[in-house]
Amino acid sequence: MSWKVYFDESICNRKFVLAGVIFNDQTNAECDAVANWNKLLPLIPSDRGEVFKASEIMRSEAQVDLFVSFYHAFESADCFTCALSFNLEDHKTAVEAIKWPMSHIKHAKKFKRLIRNPYSFAFQRSLAGIVVMGEQLGVTGPLTPVFDDRTEAKKLLENWNALEGWYSSYDSGFSCSLPEFASDNDYPALQMADMLAWLIRKWELKNDDSWTRGADPVLDPLPIGSKLHPGVVHRLEKAEIHAEYQTLYDRIMEELQ
Repeated sequence: MSWKVYFDESICNRKFVLAGVIFNDQTNAECDAVANWNKLLPLIPSDRGEVFKASEIMRSEAQVDLFVSFYHAFESADCFTCALSFNLEDHKTAVEAIKWPMSHIKHAKKFKRLIRNPYSFAFQRSLAGIVVMGEQLGVTGPLTPVFDDRTEAKKLLENWNALEGWYSSYDSGFSCSLPEFASDNDYPALQMADMLAWLIRKWELKNDDSWTRGADPVLDPLPIGSKLHPGVVHRLEKAEIHAEYQTLYDRIMEELQ
């Protein structure tokens, strides 16, 4: 059985979340949840676009009921979910704490841009996390990551060889294909990933680590179900982010010797 994980991100000036919705090849195309999701799309106001985007719909609290309807369609989907989140300031601090040997690194300017880019970091870390979590999630066959084609596709593809070498070092019997890039107009699963990432970011900004309910018109009506709960999220702390970049630094220094 093959699988696809559809990724999308949600970002603000404080926090970055990358969320994934994982379907297998037998449930993705024709599942009732996708059909129900598609039935809701014509209800989106014309000034909010033609596809579901959480940030666009929730510019108005008048759309809360519609948002909740989309959420229930998402909860009924036969899929797994995963996500990682981190504070942008922690990422920036981790990168700047290391004295990178820029004078000895090929394409140093490109390298500097990439390590400072939280999306590139989240991309690499999420694939590694899927490898580690694959058995727990029941994802045992080959998996293809799918990203919204509006994201940083070129940068990700340019660095695929290095990233593949990094995550494939895990002894898991798990295989991952080259990433695909698709329009969220064509894939409701990408829209679901957008919803999941937005909700997690909002929930963590509002409630920190507690995930408790408060007087919030969007979050409060939503049941914490199988797709949205604290266990879905791998929250990267400052020390873990620093350790990731320290590993990269050590590898670079080893290659330079």
